[in-house]
Amino acid sequence: MSKLLLAIFTTSQLATFSASAALMRFSFEGEITEVENRGDMLWDPAAVIGTKIIGHMIMDITKVSRGGPQGDAYWNYHNDNNPGALQSFLMLGGSNYSLLSENDFNETHSSYLIDEYIDHYSGVLSSGRPVADSISLTDTEIYQEMLADGDLYHQEALSFNYSDSINDFLTDIGPVSGSYEDQPDWRQEYIWTNDGSPNNGKTGAGGFGYYEKVTDLDSNLTTNFDSSVRFELSRVAVEQVKYVPTPNSLWIMLLALIFIRRLRRIPSLN
Repeated sequence: MSKLLLAIFTTSQLATFSASAALMRFSFEGEITEVENRGDMLWDPAAVIGTKIIGHMIMDITKVSRGGPQGDAYWNYHNDNNPGALQSFLMLGGSNYSLLSENDFNETHSSYLIDEYIDHYSGVLSSGRPVADSISLTDTEIYQEMLADGDLYHQEALSFNYSDSINDFLTDIGPVSGSYEDQPDWRQEYIWTNDGSPNNGKTGAGGFGYYEKVTDLDSNLTTNFDSSVRFELSRVAVEQVKYVPTPNSLWIMLLALIFIRRLRRIPSLN
């Protein structure tokens, strides 16, 4: 079931990218290690801690090329007011969550609200000291909505990072055709794994935060979810994604989104 859902969701995601997009998929697996509920409980720690989390981010590298080097072996991209370069999907605690570009533009503020962060470390510093190869990705979705009887503010943020201080698994930052600044080789495909053995040089972790506030204007009551999970990564697989548009793309996307929305649990108070 989970593999079917991932396949359907990937199809729907690809249908939202333009045919000119150059796409990479960062698929990850891990185990939830911590749960924090600061508002109404969204995840039960006793039921969720120790369980598996899986998901992926899809990156449009044509948009990420706006980033640039920040020193000898560090490259950074921060997007807070442009169309998003990342879309994400994850499954945890029996629920499915998606961060899609459909909400990148915020009508309330007439601007993009993105907050995407991408960091890439590889190579050697000017001092001659090598750095640990590592990738860090953060995707955020924010939207506000005026309801018939209240106001809704919703925010989700997914981030994860993984590194290896012993093995050089990333291509060093370097010149790229068509770019005036050095860039990482985002088309590089690889599999990063961590079996948890001591002194293996590998670290990988992440977090997912869910915040939702609904204010009922008639009763002035507020429903507030402010929850987050932390997880340790065991595997990240990076691969190029081929997308060939077809006349059925929009129809597939709509069916997939309807299917996912029905499966996704929307938190509510009893």
